[in-house]
Amino acid sequence: MFRYFLSLLIFLSFSNTSFASALPYSSSPVNGFTPESEIAKGFTRLKISLAIGELNPENSIRLGRLNVCTKSACFSPPTPGYFNAINTANGSATLVVDAIVPSVKIESVYFSEITGAKVVDGNIKLRTPLALEEGYYGGEILIILSRRSNGKNEIYYPSDSSSNFFNKESQSVYYNPKIAMTATLSHATIFFLPVGALETAQIFSVGIHDNGNKHPLVDIFPYVNFIHNGSLETAEIDRSKEGMRGDGAVTPTPAPMSYQMHSQSAKSAPTPNQSRKIKKTIPKTGVFSNSDTDVINSSENQKEKGISATAAQSCAEIISNPVNLNGIRSAASGSGVVNVNWCENIPPYIHIAYINTSDPRVKYSIPLHDSKFRDSAGTGPYFFLKRITDSGANSIVSINGFTWSGDLGIVSGGDGTLDGYVTSNGQVKANNTIGGGTTNICTLLYPCFNTGQKFVMGYGRDFSNLAFFDTSDLYVNFGNSGFNVISSSTSVVKNGVCQTPGTSSRWSAIGAGPGQMVMMSSVSGSSTTAADLCPIFKSFQIQNALRLDGGPSAAIMIDSNVKNPLVGLDYLRYGSLRYIAYPLRFSK
Repeated sequence: MFRYFLSLLIFLSFSNTSFASALPYSSSPVNGFTPESEIAKGFTRLKISLAIGELNPENSIRLGRLNVCTKSACFSPPTPGYFNAINTANGSATLVVDAIVPSVKIESVYFSEITGAKVVDGNIKLRTPLALEEGYYGGEILIILSRRSNGKNEIYYPSDSSSNFFNKESQSVYYNPKIAMTATLSHATIFFLPVGALETAQIFSVGIHDNGNKHPLVDIFPYVNFIHNGSLETAEIDRSKEGMRGDGAVTPTPAPMSYQMHSQSAKSAPTPNQSRKIKKTIPKTGVFSNSDTDVINSSENQKEKGISATAAQSCAEIISNPVNLNGIRSAASGSGVVNVNWCENIPPYIHIAYINTSDPRVKYSIPLHDSKFRDSAGTGPYFFLKRITDSGANSIVSINGFTWSGDLGIVSGGDGTLDGYVTSNGQVKANNTIGGGTTNICTLLYPCFNTGQKFVMGYGRDFSNLAFFDTSDLYVNFGNSGFNVISSSTSVVKNGVCQTPGTSSRWSAIGAGPGQMVMMSSVSGSSTTAADLCPIFKSFQIQNALRLDGGPSAAIMIDSNVKNPLVGLDYLRYGSLRYIAYPLRFSK
């Protein structure tokens, strides 16, 4: 008995756990969450899950009142009374709280003392306080329970914790470093961690996305290094089933000359008997993408193909090779659009869509969704923010547009005015006024001012009269190039000259020349600059290109597949895509 209490004393001296402590502040009850719940401004959804640190599950554990506390207040959400406890061996835990709480910073969790044969008791100071910030859908807490016995009762007390954000689209995986974990997720994805991969418990937010490749893109957040390696297994997505995305409207990428010259070795060449799964050892979490194309510049691939390091080619060098460029243009003559995936795994890490604007089947538009016009001071008209996937039926390529002024685009239903110059189907929607919108609201009482110099791309009807130019004027007559107009505060290449680098971020960009247009957008989890993109446009012999909105707004959809869904904190805040003011859309 003495040895038991001695070990318990040592444990408590090195942990954030205590037993049967009084609440530090008075507690206020909060409501549980239901699918019909409306979360008001200043409130957030909170989930708390419990897992036992033992191999065998335990049923009918009694749970009394639970309180979450900040440094100045406590809140008491509803609890189930009894719950069945499981361990985290399959990445799961038992949800005991799903509630709406104020957007506060939770520092600790208290379990009230309660009688019973098997009960939860004690409190724990969270290893990482959970700041329920406005703009995130919700936060969650994982608590690991350890057990002690007093001879008559089994008491489960909190011994470890983790916290993270979550959203409606994310999958949560729970890990206790004392128990090996094998989590089977969507698209037959398997995430494994051994015992001791981390020092403490962890909630992982996992995003698994079908971006049109054979295997899904997997994002595991937060991004941490493992003490012992884990593994990730992905299965090839079955596209034989009815209703799978991708209608074949976009021509597959032709093989570049580098591939044709260096074929895969017999050892790595796929055979009909080989598994359609890919399993890789992972020393850390991150964004994992098994691209449909080889990584030309990867050291493994070069070694396998017998290519020396000096033979490695840049993205611009590969595209500008006359054989490769002619191959792209030839492929575009078939469908009008080609998905060029050669630069997804080499700098600048971008998705590229090539459009043959001479193809009469291809239609270009700037779809907008009217919200309202505000005639009071300021701005208008307003447009609803939509995801790029809402750009309309028959879209074959869509990319995000420029910035807007208004709601953040976190949830549906927001709106805003358009920044810079925007004309859609001959209708002026914005002409560079401060606050966005048009000069229609300009009066002596409410004068309009411009937002500075913009680089403008204008088209006439059916891709006629392409024009690029700089202007800051509020009243611009675009003439024959004014049917579809967009602009940006940053040019990537102007009259064949690369511009200043600009900031490094996730970016989209668009450029055009006679008979062709090229769209680019950063791959998930990568960043680039205007200076990085300039030589890629020039490799297509495009002399003018402008940068579109970036960060969480950057997105490109090719053949009905979103190629670069959001990852990391952006995914937890916006979901797979942000709601934006408008896309640039190609359809047939």
